Formats: sequence, C-alpha cells, structure tokens
Amino acid sequence: EPFQVNLWVKHLTEQEEFRKAIFEHNLAKIEVHNTDPYQTYKMGVNHFTIYTQSEFVHLFLQSLHFAAPNMKPAPHLMKK
Repeated sequence: EPFQVNLWVKHLTEQEEFRKAIFEHNLAKIEVHNTDPYQTYKMGVNHFTIYTQSEFVHLFLQSLHFAAPNMKPAPHLMKK
C-alpha cells in the first residue's frame, strides 16, 4: 500500500505542476489583454483559468450540444 500511496502523491504533484503551468500561461494572456488599451473589456481569473483552451472546449462547450440538440456549434469549434 505505501507504494500505491507514493504513486498517487507523485501523480497529484505532477498534476498540480501541470495545472500551475497552465494557470500561469493563462494569467499572462489575461495580463497582456488587460494592458491593451484597445480592448473593450477586461479579462479576469476564474475557475476556468486552470484549463487549456482545448480542455475548456471539450469539458464545457461540447456538452452544450447535448443540452440543446438543435443548436449547432460555431464552425471553428467543429472537429475536422
């Protein structure tokens, strides 16, 4: 059992590092956007900031298709 616990902790640590790197990347994009005087809105940190763009689409936008089957996703979100 200690071996399994060590693997779980190692996996958790790797996952935390991966999420932290994604968060930092997204935070940099937010900061660039917010310092651009031509932007008409501000971006901020929220519970989605730990996801990559593709993860966000897969986890949160594709499920909209099942909620509203007659609704078509935007062409750029369609899988090729």
